[in-house]
Amino acid sequence: RMQRSIELILVEQGALSNEQLKEIMTLAQVDEITPLAYIRQHKLVSNESLARAYATFMNIEYLAKISEKMADPTLLGKIPVRFLRKNVVMPIVFNDRSTIVTANPFDYQ
Repeated sequence: RMQRSIELILVEQGALSNEQLKEIMTLAQVDEITPLAYIRQHKLVSNESLARAYATFMNIEYLAKISEKMADPTLLGKIPVRFLRKNVVMPIVFNDRSTIVTANPFDYQ
């Protein structure tokens, strides 16, 4: 199966219309940047819409909110706070499983 682009996912999720995407593609070409870069540069969708699209693109779950109650104290005690802050990650319990949430799922390191 071919992977859809972030831009097409934004259309599928209703954050952009097909007409807006066509215009963005033309304007991005004039500016010599990618359509996604154009969308981000001009803030054409909300950060939440963009985060949802990234989650869909990467086939990972999107969490709109993370509460303190979700924190995994066992894992938190094993990972230096400095590392967590620097990498913007946090171990949580979600659906009865320990998992790591991150603000940047593209940063695999």
